[in-house]
Amino acid sequence: MKASFKINQNTYEFKELSLRMYYDIKEILKTGKETREEEFKIVSVMTGCPEAELKLLKFTDWLVVWTETQMQLVSMSTSTESIRPVIEFNGKKFGLPAVEDLTIGEFADLDIILSTNKAEEKLAEIAAVLYRPVVKQKGEKLILETYDSEGFQDRVEEFRDFPLAGIRSANAFFLQSANSLLKSTAESLVEKSQKQNLMSQEGLEALQNLLQQDPGGTLSIALQEKILLDLTKLPDSQYAQASTGLRGAKTRIASWIKRLRK
Repeated sequence: MKASFKINQNTYEFKELSLRMYYDIKEILKTGKETREEEFKIVSVMTGCPEAELKLLKFTDWLVVWTETQMQLVSMSTSTESIRPVIEFNGKKFGLPAVEDLTIGEFADLDIILSTNKAEEKLAEIAAVLYRPVVKQKGEKLILETYDSEGFQDRVEEFRDFPLAGIRSANAFFLQSANSLLKSTAESLVEKSQKQNLMSQEGLEALQNLLQQDPGGTLSIALQEKILLDLTKLPDSQYAQASTGLRGAKTRIASWIKRLRK
């Protein structure tokens, strides 16, 4: 049951935080002011109650409302890595595709979105690429609408009111997908290096140790990039040329991860 309060005959409740509300609250907090006026604005965003009506509350009642607001703000600011494969929004079910089902078109559009260096402002775009309407569901198996760039801007506008939990879920899903790609590349490097003697024993051991860590962290990305760079310097190596393109792809994925984790 959602927390609520009453002013005269009107009842207001704290709504589920949406991406639009998140951006509005961030804009209010940008001022750095801690006045009662700022508090009224935040509560108004979170409940839909006009600021003028909030000023009619008794002081003791206002303290209760503001305490609840602060609890909601703490919840909003707490980072989460949980993934919600299915989420309901506007009477429709939206689902995330399996990592192995992500298409080159999806990755290409995500690359364009994240190349702006303003990932924090592109959360609706990321979610609009990854979450798609559920056509059919049988247990945990989902059949989703085929990804299509047509109507993308309309979906983005709709997703501005998407629950913040769903937006974070899409972010976590994308980060884990990118990490998975990094790990797969590292595993491929180990296998090819063992077969073709492309890497020093020290480098090979470093990469094998890397695979035991959580992939995608700042340290592991830097180490993978260094190993790939060393490979490109190997003389007369067929793999050196191939690894140049591989390194570019990895650099792009590493860049995505860094931008989304800021």
